[in-house]
Amino acid sequence: MVDLTAARQVESWTAPGLRANFPLTVDSSGTALAVVFRRPARLVLINTKTGATTQQLDTCGDADDVFFDTMRRGSMSAAAPGRVDVFQSAAAGYPLGARRDIVGLTDLALRPELDRLYIAAGAGLLGSEAAILAFRPLP
Repeated sequence: MVDLTAARQVESWTAPGLRANFPLTVDSSGTALAVVFRRPARLVLINTKTGATTQQLDTCGDADDVFFDTMRRGSMSAAAPGRVDVFQSAAAGYPLGARRDIVGLTDLALRPELDRLYIAAGAGLLGSEAAILAFRPLP
């Protein structure tokens, strides 16, 4: 944690046994931080008030993106090249709702206000061209 006014670090949170964190996001209420670690592949929820880990979920390896989908009651997705994991918000946390393999997926962006998930699909080895795909997210 950083005190922006004082321009100094005031606290540090750790996740024992997890390394290589990369994508992270904060929910719309500002109370939950979602971080994806690559070794081992885990999506970790952290309480932003206390720094306590509230949930660890198995997820796709080498994740590049993670986001909360406020239009779908706070579901979360984590994505790595070729795969998207969708976690549904539930009383007991975020169970895995769907796992989708998407050939060519290299990056994605969720735009809740447009109700669209945009996927950058790289050029394939067999001559397919690069493309931007637009999807309505899973319900």
